Amino acid sequence: SLTVSDREEFLDAAIIMWKTSAGEGRELYGSKFTSIDEFTLHHAYQSSGDVYCDHFHEGAGFMTHHFALTMAFESSLRSINPKV
Repeated sequence: SLTVSDREEFLDAAIIMWKTSAGEGRELYGSKFTSIDEFTLHHAYQSSGDVYCDHFHEGAGFMTHHFALTMAFESSLRSINPKV
């Protein structure tokens, strides 16, 4: 289980992802930083924007795509705080 400190560090890093633009975040935290806006655009428009051809949520793509997003999210958090 998470300690209070672990949870606070995670939430602090997540807040930065929500409040920081992609460009500013990469300047501050490096190339693995991804803003929440980028995740939203990727998930909602680039990969699943067409309800008739939704490779993100139908069939075998569901697990693969969401696992990749989860890994990228974790990498972004760790670019902000490696302890997370």
